[in-house]
Amino acid sequence: MTLLERWTHDLTMAVSRPMVRRRLAGVEGLEHLPLDGAFVLVSNHVSFAHHFVYEALLFAVRGEQAAFLTKAESFTGLRGAWFDSVGAVPVDRSRPAREVFDTTDRVLGAGRVLVVCPEGTRNPRPPMLDFKDGAFRFADRAGVPVLPAALWGAQDVLPVGSRVPRSGRIRVAFGPPLRPDPALPRAARIRDLTERGRAAAALDRVIAAPAPDRRTRLRRERPMALRDRDPGPHTV
Repeated sequence: MTLLERWTHDLTMAVSRPMVRRRLAGVEGLEHLPLDGAFVLVSNHVSFAHHFVYEALLFAVRGEQAAFLTKAESFTGLRGAWFDSVGAVPVDRSRPAREVFDTTDRVLGAGRVLVVCPEGTRNPRPPMLDFKDGAFRFADRAGVPVLPAALWGAQDVLPVGSRVPRSGRIRVAFGPPLRPDPALPRAARIRDLTERGRAAAALDRVIAAPAPDRRTRLRRERPMALRDRDPGPHTV
């Protein structure tokens, strides 16, 4: 990481993590988050704020930065330095699929978390769009699990076109990790994993759940996720 990227990263995290803390109404299923090893996190995509929410949660639990697939055309000038600093991984959608797989193989091979939004675009209202199968191909190829997640409320905190966070309450739910069925042929295996991933994202749970008292909820959940680790300065 260059000096500019380090400075940009530190400044962004100093702003974004307190923002997430203040607006996080509740998190379900933190016990499903693996404390180490690679996996592909798949989630619905209601707002660009999902990047900051998952970054803060994953960093609190694992003490490391996750990788987020981002279109390559976003990596220009200072904006590109910012994307580099916050864990974004450029993907050129006009290039052969092999090059995309090479990128995801490097990320997952290093034991990192890869965050992908399989809807393919922001969708701030239910129902979820059909999932594209790329994230599930990445997981199958690398031999790592898929962790389904759902996020709601971020579309009110950072709506499309907004650069300044607004008030709102964000809820997140994680489901149990999913693994490909080795008994199925590859095409059927990917299709099955994609369908199970969308079903397990459980968007209805975070939409319907009542907003709990934020401070009580986070005090109860944080030790569950971090009981085997020293959380140090990385708590959400």
